[in-house]
Amino acid sequence: LNHLHWSVSVVKMVSGAGLHALFVSKPQRFIGAKASSNEGSKSILAKASSNQGSKSKVARSMARAVNSNPWSDEVESSLSSLLRPSESLSRTTVLQTLRLVKDPADGLRFFDWVSSKGFSHREQSFFLMLEFLGRARNLNVARNFLFSIEKRSNGRIKLEDR
Repeated sequence: LNHLHWSVSVVKMVSGAGLHALFVSKPQRFIGAKASSNEGSKSILAKASSNQGSKSKVARSMARAVNSNPWSDEVESSLSSLLRPSESLSRTTVLQTLRLVKDPADGLRFFDWVSSKGFSHREQSFFLMLEFLGRARNLNVARNFLFSIEKRSNGRIKLEDR
């Protein structure tokens, strides 16, 4: 399995407005344990590929619902209808959807919506959202989001000044 490791540096810039520059490094991939036999590797890859395909389909459908209309109860209802009752949202689906959403404000609404549905964000989804806001030049929103990460994560994610 692939594991992504992220790092974020927050640099305080000297300026009249007291702006902060956000630098989000690209994720580094580390390959995890391999199956002991070639046969096992093939079945693991086949399962992962099949599962990945259905998650990608759901992510594309969710992104389409978010991108096609202004955020509303109707959009939330459409998103809810895409969820299988017996399954919770997967990290893969949430991350893929965030990558496919076009508007940062809608991305943030989706981020909060999945939280309200019981999804527990980890570092990767927080930093993906932060990067999305920063690239769109929503620096005030990005800064506020950055400073809210510890609270939004219920203290699981700590940020330190370096």
